[in-house]
Amino acid sequence: MQRDLRRLADTKFDDIVVGAGFYGVTTAWDAAQRGLSVAIIDKDDFGAATSFNNLKTLHGGLRSLQACNFPQMRLFIRERRALARILPHLVRPLPFVIPTTRNPRRSALAMRIALAISDAVARDRNEGLPDPGTHLPDSMIVSKEEALRLNPVVAPEGVTGGAIWYDYQMLSTDRVTLSFLLSAVDAGACAANYVQVTRFLQQTGRVTGVKVEDKLTNETFAIRGSVVVNAAGPWAASLLT
Repeated sequence: MQRDLRRLADTKFDDIVVGAGFYGVTTAWDAAQRGLSVAIIDKDDFGAATSFNNLKTLHGGLRSLQACNFPQMRLFIRERRALARILPHLVRPLPFVIPTTRNPRRSALAMRIALAISDAVARDRNEGLPDPGTHLPDSMIVSKEEALRLNPVVAPEGVTGGAIWYDYQMLSTDRVTLSFLLSAVDAGACAANYVQVTRFLQQTGRVTGVKVEDKLTNETFAIRGSVVVNAAGPWAASLLT
């Protein structure tokens, strides 16, 4: 992979992706796979900011169940399954356990019902995954002894058992990010780090590209494209000013 600033300046791209974190590199990869010409840039190193500081998990939207937001939960489940299909060698099932108590909202019965609903909503969670090692088991309720064994940092007072569900652990999030980026480049994308956007270019009310500065040389130039994807994470809003 070469840092080809001349190509960035001389090409009009179908898609310019600003920000080479997880969302940026997957966007670039998907677009390049579809045959679009893609430029992806980042003001620092690839995947060095928010995508570096993560919990290394792919979750299926269990928190969405608390709000009964089933469409959102289904979205998380589909995305989790898609990544397990694309990256079976970089994810593995990971059990999570929380204690149950005598509180009606945290009782074994309440958690059993909640997990049963979760499993029903995620009934197709393993569909299309050829590697059995990536298949997620059903949730379960376990005894107090087993819950404390699995989660020894929990204080035993008031614990009646444990609720277990499964999501994925990413073995190396940096490798996941870099794999998507390199695959995008293999599909024709032009990638460069240490290229910072200073402003969006506009013509007749439409964004037509970005003005950038090469942080290594202080050289400024324009990158033009039909679509600009702002995947700058916490810095996304600052680019709109």
